[in-house]
Amino acid sequence: METIKSYYGSLTIGGNTFLQVEGTGTVLLNCSLPDASVQPVILKDVLYFPTLCHNWFSWNSVHAQGYICEARGNYGYLYTKNRKLVLTIEFHNGLPCYIEAPKSASNTFITYNTSFEQWHNALGHPSQIVPAAYQDGYIIPPALLQFECILYIRAKSTHKVPHIQKPHSSHPFKIIYSDLSSISPVPSYANTCYYMTFMHNFPRMSWVYFLKSKGEAPTAMEHFINIVEWQFSATILYFKTDNGGEYINNRMQTFWSNKGIRHEPIAPYNHESNGIPERYNRTIQNMMHVMLLNLDKCLWAESYSTAVYLRNRLPYSFLNGMTTYEGLYHVKLEMSHLRTFGASCYIHILSEKHPAGSKLHSRAELDMFVAYTSTSHIYRIQESNKHIRSVLANECYFPKNSSPTAPNSLQLSDTPTNSGTESRFAEIEMDDPYIIANSNEHKNFKISVPQPLEDAQQYLPIESPTTSKPAA
Repeated sequence: METIKSYYGSLTIGGNTFLQVEGTGTVLLNCSLPDASVQPVILKDVLYFPTLCHNWFSWNSVHAQGYICEARGNYGYLYTKNRKLVLTIEFHNGLPCYIEAPKSASNTFITYNTSFEQWHNALGHPSQIVPAAYQDGYIIPPALLQFECILYIRAKSTHKVPHIQKPHSSHPFKIIYSDLSSISPVPSYANTCYYMTFMHNFPRMSWVYFLKSKGEAPTAMEHFINIVEWQFSATILYFKTDNGGEYINNRMQTFWSNKGIRHEPIAPYNHESNGIPERYNRTIQNMMHVMLLNLDKCLWAESYSTAVYLRNRLPYSFLNGMTTYEGLYHVKLEMSHLRTFGASCYIHILSEKHPAGSKLHSRAELDMFVAYTSTSHIYRIQESNKHIRSVLANECYFPKNSSPTAPNSLQLSDTPTNSGTESRFAEIEMDDPYIIANSNEHKNFKISVPQPLEDAQQYLPIESPTTSKPAA
């Protein structure tokens, strides 16, 4: 004991025994911790009893000062409020004895990893430390509430994805999301290489424009905004896009200002902030990839247009199972006009288009369905010469189980062939009772134009123009 001061008093112990106190002082202990380090402990206000043969330690006094006492097996541990280990004891014959460090180490004050920060560094700067995962985890103090590791922040920084925000308004066209695609690997049949999508916040119906160059983007935006204002009598308040030059230029800035629209570009390299159109484009691209399997890749614009058309007519979880079309127009859709993209179909040949001397030729030609239009009774089809045109739905006949047609297979000749000359044919995947009798199997077969021509009509399952079967 050091710095003893005079103090007189008494202490009552078991058996009503009185002990005379003759002074107080300070005691310095060099405690050995389980990790072989040495922890200096200073005990203040220690009472001095000349008649006491053993040192006594009051656990109640220590607990009253905020220290935590724990016992495990033959050992006991004393922690601070922050779970820092300061004292280790060992029980002998039922009496606790603190473990004193060797004399040679009493003046070295070796205290390796005595703080949480030191353990954080020793474990390689982990995001969290779980002491219960280690056998001697009790030597690790708990994490500080305000602990911050600058090295961890600098070395392990990651890109944070923003939380998905709900639309600010439930009124249609208040917020418009737009995105411009990268250049297509192949041009479409209309020589377009880009597409630009527009989607409003509620009920998230979308439109698509196909562009030959990025320079057409401002014209497409101006056209779309004018359509919204005149056709829907709506006012656009916000226009959310990325930082592409097609959105940020003098022409568009002047246009935003004149229309009173606030343009809100996202932060650079942070596409997640524009998450709604990004996720929408991914959904549409997945649909487009499925449609184009085994088909001509130059039909990418038609397949994308079809995907957008169908997505607007599919239930949306955001609308509790209602389609976006119904959410905007408040009308339930009919789906009887829907057809498989790339399906084979027979198109009636108008009498005005019959060449001279073709009275006995076929009255229908085999084409391929490639897109819808804004009117449900008009389809877009691709002819055998790759030309794409619009036709009335009631002029089209879709064979049963009609499936997408492979590229370069839309050639069905109705021209007479000379004897000894090989006839041209088309490979069609269909179940035609006119060709195969008593067969329910779905087969690939070849249709050749037979001789003589008088029997050619029986190979086309379509009636005369006056009684042609309307589309379902």
